[in-house]
Amino acid sequence: MRLEKIKFEGVRNLVNTEIIFDPAVNYLTGNNGAGKTSILEAIHFLAVGRSFRTNRDNEILKFNAPYLKISGLARDNNETYEAEIRLTEGIKTVFLQKQKQDKLSAYLGWLPVVTILLADIDLVSGPPDRRRNFIDLAIAKINKNYLKNLIEYRAVLLQRNKLLQEKAEIAHYEVWETELAKYGHEIIKERRIIVPILLASAQKFYAVFMQNRDISFEYKVNLDNYDIKISNEQEKFLELLKINRAKEQELGHTIIGPHRDDIIIKEKALAVRKFGSEGEQRLAALSLKLAESELLSQNNRRPIFLLDEVASELDSTNTQKLFELIQGQFFYATAKEFKNISNRNGKVFYVEKGQITKTEATW
Repeated sequence: MRLEKIKFEGVRNLVNTEIIFDPAVNYLTGNNGAGKTSILEAIHFLAVGRSFRTNRDNEILKFNAPYLKISGLARDNNETYEAEIRLTEGIKTVFLQKQKQDKLSAYLGWLPVVTILLADIDLVSGPPDRRRNFIDLAIAKINKNYLKNLIEYRAVLLQRNKLLQEKAEIAHYEVWETELAKYGHEIIKERRIIVPILLASAQKFYAVFMQNRDISFEYKVNLDNYDIKISNEQEKFLELLKINRAKEQELGHTIIGPHRDDIIIKEKALAVRKFGSEGEQRLAALSLKLAESELLSQNNRRPIFLLDEVASELDSTNTQKLFELIQGQFFYATAKEFKNISNRNGKVFYVEKGQITKTEATW
């Protein structure tokens, strides 16, 4: 897949414009605050329907702009894809092939994209919900039913947590718990298939960066922490919800379910999250992102890559390895020298005060 062009209006500090990209390599260069990352953000927003910098859609909107509109055209072999996303008064509207989509789940995945950012270190050093979100988005890009089940699960979980906080009567829980076990089971079932594949790839990539290191990536399913003699996972989940209801009423939230799963990364039995160096954490996170790209490619969804200053925190050897491992179109934003990080021809876009001031071919 390759993104041929993008057109945006009302995006952060960017001047409204249209950009024609190189099918392989695109460098965005300029001073800090010039708007390079905002261009990457616009591409991501077009592809996924949300920003990689914030959970609040309105924050991507330019100050005093009445609306945001981003459209793009991509190609995959002989297929052409057109998409558009609009944000007006907090309402998001999406179009594929000029047809309005009723749900974002129908839109997600039209343009597979993988971000590689300095903030990705939080994928290893940060809280478990950061890793769960990574898992969920990776699977959602290849399985729309997974996203639907996830949305339903979160809605039901919210209702049950409200009941717990209100210490509601037992009769009020039964319908919600049945639904929670149903959707939760579907989520866990898909994760048990996909996540081990994802983590095996991550372990392989980490070995490329750090040879002869005893590191492991493991998926920990919350339900597996509870030993009760019920073989059917959905029934087990439902029973655990009942057993732990009183405890959860005291806590005010649900402690059983896939919203408590995690990825555990260890080196010689020590958690990299707690005991790994910053360099080890950064390379482990990078390995997870490359594993995501491999997962997409294995499902006939070869992604485009959005990279923001990642080489600034890698040594020259690992920088070279990273760009050798990237297969497909990429966009690299940097305020520093870029000519030694990749030997592939492409385009350079010079960005200043939110505007592309010059475009030229690379060497």
